[in-house]
Amino acid sequence: MVKNGYVNAPEGDRNDDLLTGYLYGLRERDPEAVDRFKQEAARSVQFARTLPHVCRSTGITAVDVKLVLQALEARLLPPDRLEAWLIQGCLKGVPASDLATLFDKLLEHSAKGFFTAIGLLDTHCMGSRDTLDQFLPQVRKAAEKVTEWKRPAFREIAGSDFETLMGRVLKRGSDDPDAQAVAASLANGFVQSLGSRTARMLERLLPTLLADFAGITLPFIGAAILAANSKVWLLEFAMRGRVGPRLERTPVMAKVPEETLIAWCKAHPDSAPAFAAATLPVLAAAEDGTARPVLHPRMARVIDEFGGCEGVLESVGRNMTTFTWVGSPSSRMKLYRAPLESLRSHEKAVVSRWAEAQLRYIDESSEQWQSWVEEQEARMDG
Repeated sequence: MVKNGYVNAPEGDRNDDLLTGYLYGLRERDPEAVDRFKQEAARSVQFARTLPHVCRSTGITAVDVKLVLQALEARLLPPDRLEAWLIQGCLKGVPASDLATLFDKLLEHSAKGFFTAIGLLDTHCMGSRDTLDQFLPQVRKAAEKVTEWKRPAFREIAGSDFETLMGRVLKRGSDDPDAQAVAASLANGFVQSLGSRTARMLERLLPTLLADFAGITLPFIGAAILAANSKVWLLEFAMRGRVGPRLERTPVMAKVPEETLIAWCKAHPDSAPAFAAATLPVLAAAEDGTARPVLHPRMARVIDEFGGCEGVLESVGRNMTTFTWVGSPSSRMKLYRAPLESLRSHEKAVVSRWAEAQLRYIDESSEQWQSWVEEQEARMDG
């Protein structure tokens, strides 16, 4: 019968472990019989799905890879059955050229094929730069094609494998041409897939993409920001990161090298500074080592240079109230008192007036919160 595009044997006819165990024992007595079974299984509706397990148990060879490719192309073998090969060293006896062909076919096959290829590449190249060098064309292809396939919702590990594999290439540095190509593809893929599981997977690579490859990746991401379409809020959320006012965490936007960020803001003063103000951290720990919060240096510079631009101060204010916090709102807002006090004498009058207004808001919010608390306590006592 045909199910999900594949020819399948009835469920009752399947007992992969028993068959694999039998053939594992048979290989010592009659290896030719095992080879014949593999050849027939690659063409069999009933046994093609057992092929990866049988090949693994007897030692995977170049011939086995060719048989698997034959079964894949005939739609007899679901690609995720090759997850049986996700064991480090499992493929070490297969020539790189044959594995490259397999990986290429899987990357182009389907969503399951794509993420199975990622897992196999990640496992096979683990701990060996020389091995990774042999499959850089396949890694680059994976970065280019990532938006073609939706990550299976039930396989979170697929995103982890992708992140690890791409991270290995990106660690080669911003001067490496393969790392540059991968960075560009990932940044473009992130923008193109906003709102999807793929974008959330790629989001985890943003810190590296923006810290080490900003010259390549910021144009892609920046163009999407400046487009001001309905998905800008997704970019803002991703670039701010899931952070609160805890000073030890760094939002993604703060990973962009400072001079690159300022140059981008100067090149697009109508919208870039406001976006930066909405996504940079507002607070930082004081340099004297105390827990006293101060205005984050990046945010201070944005305010100093672009505080008069439209939307910048409003974005800072919104940034101050956009996070999750445990405790009273007044205790949260008091963190900003000292940094705002430092802006009351700012050379830009618009900044000093804004700081005064924010301080008044903090006082009013604290009073309202205290009144609410007292009302609740009175109700409980009554």
